Amino acid sequence: ERADATNYIRQHEAPHPVTDHAAGTGAGVGLFYTLLTGAEVPTVRSIAGSLLVLTALRFARRLSASELAAQLQCNAPEAARLMESLAESGLLRAHGNGKNRRFTLSPSVYRELGQKAEYVRQAAFAPIQQAEMIKNYLREHGQIRRAEVADLCQLAPREAGALLERMVKTEAVVLNGKLKGSFYTLPASE
Repeated sequence: ERADATNYIRQHEAPHPVTDHAAGTGAGVGLFYTLLTGAEVPTVRSIAGSLLVLTALRFARRLSASELAAQLQCNAPEAARLMESLAESGLLRAHGNGKNRRFTLSPSVYRELGQKAEYVRQAAFAPIQQAEMIKNYLREHGQIRRAEVADLCQLAPREAGALLERMVKTEAVVLNGKLKGSFYTLPASE
């Protein structure tokens, strides 16, 4: 049964606009949804929405509810509900909290597609990439504040603070000042 769902996804891997995949609803979509999620078919609208979410994530790899809402031309709470529902069914994996919560296809989806390494590739490099983005920003602009790190790396302020603390401990950046006036720079050796 899951092989049928996997074959459907493989057949639709070409980068078509997301809206191209919305055309086919009805019995075929309901069958696909049931095969893919193992859940009963709730409504045509939620089936089509779920398929659009899965297709969008297949190409974008990582999306927030607001990014998905822009692609699907719906509101962010509706996109978030769809994504959370798919996460509960095991098809998506959530990363982060609040406004910075982002979703990826789950490891089991990549496993079903025969692309086990893809999940690790798209999920595992984030902390390393974030540290490098901060260093690049500092090379260009000289200093950075926690709020700027949160925006740059799409993290919650608390997560940005934790990342900067780790970078200070490893001497990748230097903390200057205290509390609200603090900012970070590269060490003199860079």
